[in-house]
Amino acid sequence: MKAINYQQPVRRNQVFVKLDTATEETYEPICKSPSRKVPDPRVKNSYSSHTGMPHRIEVFTGNCPLCRSLLDDIEAGKCSGCSLVSYDMSENPPQALHYEVGVVPTVVIDGEIKIEGKPDMPFVCDNDTYAHFRKKYPLRMRP
Repeated sequence: MKAINYQQPVRRNQVFVKLDTATEETYEPICKSPSRKVPDPRVKNSYSSHTGMPHRIEVFTGNCPLCRSLLDDIEAGKCSGCSLVSYDMSENPPQALHYEVGVVPTVVIDGEIKIEGKPDMPFVCDNDTYAHFRKKYPLRMRP
């Protein structure tokens, strides 16, 4: 098995992963933050919310200015690897029952964090932000 040489050269504030220095293969930017660890693109299911990898962000919205503003803020602050899914509460999505959504907007991140209303800090995709959200807004489900 060939050893993989990871390097993270920074170009124009974006992180690229170089898998093999002999072949000079590079991939598209994973995240704008150079401090984040870059996953091996050949390994499936390597994403985890605790290792600084891309996140799944689910937003439950209504037709209100606060919801649109929050969606715009999240879209601007998330990295290209994170997925953003928006659910309109007027369509009664089943995920809303699963996460016990009672107000809009509600943001659920990786099924671990539940933010009701606007978060207390700007949404920026980095480990410090997620650690703060995990501590302040843990997802608590009723038994």
